[in-house]
Amino acid sequence: MQPRLLLLLALLAFWCWTHPPVLQLWTGRCSYEQLAFLRAHGARVRPTEHGLRIVANRGGVRALACWCAHLQRSRELVSQNLANAHTYETAEGTPYRRRFVAITPAGESFVNEDRGDYNWVYDPTNPNALQDGEHKGYVPMPNVNESWERSQLQLLNEEVPRYRQALEELSRMTDPTHRLDLDPLVEEPAKPESL
Repeated sequence: MQPRLLLLLALLAFWCWTHPPVLQLWTGRCSYEQLAFLRAHGARVRPTEHGLRIVANRGGVRALACWCAHLQRSRELVSQNLANAHTYETAEGTPYRRRFVAITPAGESFVNEDRGDYNWVYDPTNPNALQDGEHKGYVPMPNVNESWERSQLQLLNEEVPRYRQALEELSRMTDPTHRLDLDPLVEEPAKPESL
């Protein structure tokens, strides 16, 4: 009887080792960029029709913490874009350019600047209006679409708490006795400064 019990315990231990707990995130379909980002940061993740399944291990916790930081940085930049939507002269003497967080094919995030054309406002009486060329009489304004940025901010304000909660749950699943220091991810971003 004892050898059978030992074999059963060994099989149960092997099954638990090969089938770690998994956290299901109900986030809707994920993008290829998000999947690449999480995998590049060590997560064993599988997309599902309604979200993601992340294996509860330290790699998954680390990857989800990095994703939360990515979303937080995105939210800060969107707020900065809105704060500078009417800044037509920066320290460089040019209108503000929209900034955003992009993800490389390798899954790393970085801050990028939108090099698209400025928003041109016709105001020939403005001292900043161009005096010649195809934009004569037009004032270059930041290339920020305020309504789109507001919709992005609303989306990020919904996503950040959802992923923070998932991160806390995944952390508890990975090691119930050890809590990650999540304070930097839980803090609200500082009010963006105008340039």
